Amino acid sequence: MRLIRLLKRELSAEISSWVKKGIIDRQQAEGIAKLYEINLMDEDEDKSSLNVLFILAAFFACLSLLLVVSANWSEIPRWIRFGSLVCLTTAFHISGIYQESLGRKKVSEVWYFMACFVYGISIMLVAQIYHLGAYFPDGVLWWAIGWLLMAIYSKSLPISLAALVLSSIWCFLELKFHFFPWMYPAFFIVAAWVSLFHTYSFTLFIGAVIAGLFWFELLFSWLIATRGNLSFGGEHFFLTAGLFIFLQEVGYFFESYATREAHRNYGTILRLWSLRFGLVSLFIMSFKEPWKELIQSELGHFYHVIGLVGALFCFTGWLHAYFSTKLSSSASRSSLFNIPASFIAFIFVYMGASFSVFYAYREDAIWFQIASNVFLVLKGIWLIRHGISKKKNHYFYSGIGTVIAVAIFRYFDLVGGYYGGALLFFVCAATLYFSAR
Repeated sequence: MRLIRLLKRELSAEISSWVKKGIIDRQQAEGIAKLYEINLMDEDEDKSSLNVLFILAAFFACLSLLLVVSANWSEIPRWIRFGSLVCLTTAFHISGIYQESLGRKKVSEVWYFMACFVYGISIMLVAQIYHLGAYFPDGVLWWAIGWLLMAIYSKSLPISLAALVLSSIWCFLELKFHFFPWMYPAFFIVAAWVSLFHTYSFTLFIGAVIAGLFWFELLFSWLIATRGNLSFGGEHFFLTAGLFIFLQEVGYFFESYATREAHRNYGTILRLWSLRFGLVSLFIMSFKEPWKELIQSELGHFYHVIGLVGALFCFTGWLHAYFSTKLSSSASRSSLFNIPASFIAFIFVYMGASFSVFYAYREDAIWFQIASNVFLVLKGIWLIRHGISKKKNHYFYSGIGTVIAVAIFRYFDLVGGYYGGALLFFVCAATLYFSAR
């Protein structure tokens, strides 16, 4: 129910209005709210929202005052400037703690957010006051650490998002100066922790996953002596493909074994976006030139990548086997039979394709192109069938879009000439016909 998740506040307001109109009683309303994991709106929450507006108005008034002070900044004694910044930052934090003690969590989050914002301004102004010419990204790092500590304390979604965004900016600044961002994992781990155990957020969860994948790719690049270079080499193709298969199975793991509805939703999101990434990648590789470039690229660390991805696959398979056996009603059933068949198929396809590319010649690119197109068609048909059987529209339309896109691409870029394209279209038609029966 992704649409409902995007409109939780509106749904909560509607349920509350149904109670007021006598359509449903309070107990039924709480049951509906529990089903979609939302909180019913009340008058206190409306007042809190208005209080947030008042605080934001005060914040802009403070900014206006800050500009007036800035116009006379050089004339104010240094100790007064420094003391005022400390007092202002402390005042915002104390206001947040006071509002939290009164049970006004949303209002306190606004105060904490502004406190972190003022903290960053104070870092820059203190550096200006005392003419500090240190390494510039360190200032951004200390500001991001302030957001991080506040995110751990408040478990707030906006603050956690701000910490992740600011840390990402610091990460790119470090790379620009040819340094590795070793502290970056702390930020996306905290973001994942907040989204998993405290505040449900699709944006924060996906942001943490993307940040983790990026850092992992970067770490691999650093370890093979490219020193933070963001160039995408041949080994990274195999590593990225393996990581997204791993994410696909992590999503399956969440969907199958998670006890909380939010975690199962995360699993659905992971599987859906991993699928979309895989389809886009396959469309790119459905042409001959990318295969030629991949075959000709230097794969000096190919076996390191295969070993790393193989370890991830083994770990995922062990998790599947352990939890499925633990939850299975048949204790005598072998744990190996509890590993999903789709995961085993992914392993064979991934390993077979990887070693085939590693030992292939440039002239073999046409065969990889044909194989990727056939795989795209089969995947599209499976998505259509799966969407119909499970009544999931996103799978159904993804499959329809995949098959149509393959037809359009291959019409303008024929595989094996006219006869090869005609044969591919005939195979597509026959497969679709027999699948629909």
